[in-house]
Amino acid sequence: MRNDVPATLQTHLETRTTTLCWCWRIARRDGVIMGFTNHDRDLSFSEPIGQDPVTFEASTGFLGTEIESQLGMNVDNMDVFGALDSANITEADIEAGRYDNADVEIHLVNWSDVSERVIMQRGNLGNVKRGQVIFEAELRGISHQLQESRGRLYNYRCDALLGDSRCAKVITGGTYTGTGTVTTTNGTSSMIASGLASYTTGWFSGGKLTFTSGLNDTIAREVKFHSLSNAIVEIYMWEPFPFTIAAADTFDIVAGCDKLFATCKSKFTNEPNFRGFPHVPGNSTLMYYAVAGDPNLDGGGNFLGKD
Repeated sequence: MRNDVPATLQTHLETRTTTLCWCWRIARRDGVIMGFTNHDRDLSFSEPIGQDPVTFEASTGFLGTEIESQLGMNVDNMDVFGALDSANITEADIEAGRYDNADVEIHLVNWSDVSERVIMQRGNLGNVKRGQVIFEAELRGISHQLQESRGRLYNYRCDALLGDSRCAKVITGGTYTGTGTVTTTNGTSSMIASGLASYTTGWFSGGKLTFTSGLNDTIAREVKFHSLSNAIVEIYMWEPFPFTIAAADTFDIVAGCDKLFATCKSKFTNEPNFRGFPHVPGNSTLMYYAVAGDPNLDGGGNFLGKD
């Protein structure tokens, strides 16, 4: 038994008859907090204590596999299954990725006295898959974060995000951002747009497109390629949008950055803030051997970033 089980709940667990249920608290990255329970009526309590109460919807179709917990730093994982029978769980939100990496808490609760409860598991939602009426999500334990790369890596490409505090480039205004309107589309991953004819081919390649109207409103995707030919602007996405793009849908688009020093210097005039290490030799340098006349062995540096 866990050491942090409240005394009142421990007493209840030691009785012959218990009134227990499971409650799930989900905090999405957009700030939405939701609650679900396998009990037959709604429950409400504050977690953390002192915060606004969360209503845990009854019989919402949540089902969990066995939680695999191990000693040491191994990752605890389980799968969560659910039916789209709650008005608060929509196919649109799942498709838009609003549940990805959401914080999850699993509570064991005495439904006859919700003050008697204990958190049995904390983690984040991993991969979320859906069918026509069923969705499946992977619940990852907190120790999963220990498998993620943290901190900076020595790389000749910049590791800052365009426009963030480390990049420090101001990208507002018409030079690096644009506003467009869809004129025709293939449905979800490419379009012809108006309003961007003043930008050269490739200016937005690698950038971000965010819809400001239509079914995909507020949803963003990375631009694979942007072209301008005979005043016709075409935009192709790396990943399709979840919903059909329609003519007259509007969007904001941000210029692309390939993270190279040459691009930082020529396109953004921001080389003092470049966050890569363009003078670090590549892996192929380890295989070099002396060859007469080899320009890479002239006693100078191996500047991969180009100036």
